[in-house]
Amino acid sequence: MAAITSSGIGSGLNLSDILDQLRESENTKLTAITDKQTANKTKISGYGTISSALSKLQTALTALGSTGAFKANTVAFNGTGVSATATTASIPGAYSVKVNAVAKAHSMATAGYASKSDAISGSGTLTLQSGTGSPVTINIAEGSSLTDISSQINSAGLNIQASIVNVGGANPYRLSLTAKNSGTDNAIVQSFSGTGDLATVMGSMSTITEAANAELEVNGMSIVSSSNQVTEAIPGVTLNVASVGAAQTMTVAQDTTAVTKAINDFVSAFNSYKSAMTSLTKYDSDTKTAGVLIGDSTLNNVQQRIINQVTTQLAGNDGGITLMNQLGIRLQTDGTMAVDSTKLTDALANNPEGVQRFFAGTGNMGSDGLVYRFNKVLDTMLKEDGPLTLASNSLTETNKRLDKTYDQQSTLIDAYMDRMTKQFNAMDSLVSQWNSTGSYLTSQFAAMNKSSS
Repeated sequence: MAAITSSGIGSGLNLSDILDQLRESENTKLTAITDKQTANKTKISGYGTISSALSKLQTALTALGSTGAFKANTVAFNGTGVSATATTASIPGAYSVKVNAVAKAHSMATAGYASKSDAISGSGTLTLQSGTGSPVTINIAEGSSLTDISSQINSAGLNIQASIVNVGGANPYRLSLTAKNSGTDNAIVQSFSGTGDLATVMGSMSTITEAANAELEVNGMSIVSSSNQVTEAIPGVTLNVASVGAAQTMTVAQDTTAVTKAINDFVSAFNSYKSAMTSLTKYDSDTKTAGVLIGDSTLNNVQQRIINQVTTQLAGNDGGITLMNQLGIRLQTDGTMAVDSTKLTDALANNPEGVQRFFAGTGNMGSDGLVYRFNKVLDTMLKEDGPLTLASNSLTETNKRLDKTYDQQSTLIDAYMDRMTKQFNAMDSLVSQWNSTGSYLTSQFAAMNKSSS
């Protein structure tokens, strides 16, 4: 751009200020472009906010479509000595359970010795077996200590745990062998042959705890188990035996905690979506401000389709529940959801299958359930060529075009200002010449008048 050669010296005008004001006026065209781009970016961010909220809503909704949330069960006893855990395969009902014996692991111990680390005279061969494992022969070398022998046994890959126990007295240290698994089938079988003091210590192996099976009566049927964790007495239930006791009642019932949480999570996700939507599309009469996407046709369509999903009656549900408000889930005047916990609890207690069918349908994510139907709508909205992505992409492309428009307009303004600067400089120079000529003529006329007088 041409420089100003003077600051209006010839014309007496402040040409720099005039040109600055002219550029400022021209720059409003650029400001209009950047303002439009900023508005578009805000709208793009708004579409992203709604997409994120709908994605979280879909995650919460999917959890409701899993039958696992509806089939979780709890177990309770009216006595002591046994506990249990239940899977979704368990059958709600009352069961009689009586523990007659507790499973125990077989344990044995050697004779005592004065030290656990001192060498023991003699050598020998120890053969051990537990359960279905093959017999293992351990060669004990001359001068081995109880600690050495214990390490050899533990390194032999047996279902037996060796340890050294201090029982007190003159010869306090005894080598203890305990089967890793309980039950008579896992009893320890051992034999030893050797010499010296080792023969005295190892050859005097005695039983400390006899191997025993757990014995129970479940609904009058005798159950024998090598483990205190009994998995096949009641379908879907693992009994954990602790002590012998009288017959007691075990009750398996639906655990409504999981499904109640899933429903509340869904409502919370819906309300987060609704809050975001309201913020973007409302008009605040107090502040006289409008949301950045107020009147937006894309969001209007999204809102309507979401509302349809939560208010339309679900046809063909044999469970008798066809509307959310039958579960205590209702839409409030501001468009958010609220849960009547008492009504929901009653529905889960009195018609758990109906609640499951309403959300999950007749199967996992069944096509006749709300979750399947709602998810199809959300999939359409959130896919790569869905309405939210298309609207966002359209604004992104608009901003790219505005970038080019900005550059073009900026070039035009620079060229215009260059012309104006040259014209102003020429005008100032011309006025300066006129002023000089005028001054010269004035002085000449003054001289002539003086000489004639």
